[in-house]
Amino acid sequence: MNIQHIAKLARLEISAGDTNKWQSEMEEMIKMAGELPECSTADMLPDSIMPLRDDVIKDCGISHDEMLKNAPVTRDGHICVPKTVPVKEKN
Repeated sequence: MNIQHIAKLARLEISAGDTNKWQSEMEEMIKMAGELPECSTADMLPDSIMPLRDDVIKDCGISHDEMLKNAPVTRDGHICVPKTVPVKEKN
């Protein structure tokens, strides 16, 4: 596992001295995820709706311009992201 590559993808700066620390922490997280019990989806309906939490705006102390400065692509004051969910076409 290349922690520096993962950090680059996540747009994080990890010093060379912290690489081993983050490497072991990442390996521990992956190990814990692998130990999670599998849950049966047999009783779940395909269109089951998961309850959503209310969106609450919180001041994180970062200005709008500072936030946009870290985004790879922006347009008209917004962060552009690639589509991740395919659009269902109406029949």
